[in-house]
Amino acid sequence: MPEDADLNINGRYLDSRHKAVKGNRGYLAPLRLVAENLGAEVDWTPGRGSIIVTKKDNTYEFNVGSTLVLVNGERHNLPELVRAYHGHAFAPVEFIAKALGANISFSEDTQTLALIRQEPALVGQKVVLAAADGNPDCTVTIAGLSEKKLAADIVERAGRLLAAAGSNVQVVEKPMEVQGQNPTLMLSVHINSANDRSLEGIEAYYYLNWRSQRLAGVILAEMAAETRAINRGVKEASFYLLRHANCPTSRIECGFLTNPSDRVKLARPEYREKLAVGIFRGIRSYFETYPGKIIDKTS
Repeated sequence: MPEDADLNINGRYLDSRHKAVKGNRGYLAPLRLVAENLGAEVDWTPGRGSIIVTKKDNTYEFNVGSTLVLVNGERHNLPELVRAYHGHAFAPVEFIAKALGANISFSEDTQTLALIRQEPALVGQKVVLAAADGNPDCTVTIAGLSEKKLAADIVERAGRLLAAAGSNVQVVEKPMEVQGQNPTLMLSVHINSANDRSLEGIEAYYYLNWRSQRLAGVILAEMAAETRAINRGVKEASFYLLRHANCPTSRIECGFLTNPSDRVKLARPEYREKLAVGIFRGIRSYFETYPGKIIDKTS
């Protein structure tokens, strides 16, 4: 286990100065920052060394230098001490997550610890994710980087975050084959290529339906905000999956494998994790506005 880990709370990275640190029995996280980002209220009196976290009807009182925590006045023991680092109190992350209704997802290759709460807008939604539509012709490989493997990696990362937030996620090779299961949303993730090697950036596609257009737009906006990639916009196109899907569906192009700058970024797992975080936030934003329903293609 690395000595520290970046923290992502509900799809937002904390400032890199505020990391989870390795404890004796797992990671410790800055209690106030994590709790506030998970919707709790925090009262800390440094002179007393106690931190009171309140969410809904539950109150948790932590004490620096102690394993004792009072849960609604009842005594419980933490797996290790609450510690003070650089003016922040750090407590076992697993206890914080459980107390505040969050799931933990750890990305080993990026050393990122994500705490994702159950989102009412996402709970139970049937989300289908596909890497390059499962297209067997998707075999572009440049400088040792495979389009199919990169897309599959981004899909796996996004799926992990969506599942932590309560979605029923299916990662499939052939998305058309699951239409009978009435998914509420489908997303196909691709890596672009072009003869013009100067082309770079991310773009999204939809076909005909305005909800699919909205889906493509919010995902692309969140991905661009997270990665600062060039936003090439949302476009209408008649790709097979977009034409025949029976639910809001979009296609995301995560960069150009043929562009040297994009290729360097796509090779980095940290960048692919950020692309996935953008996808997660975009899908969440879509469902917060439009509850998942099967729609008529002409509606």
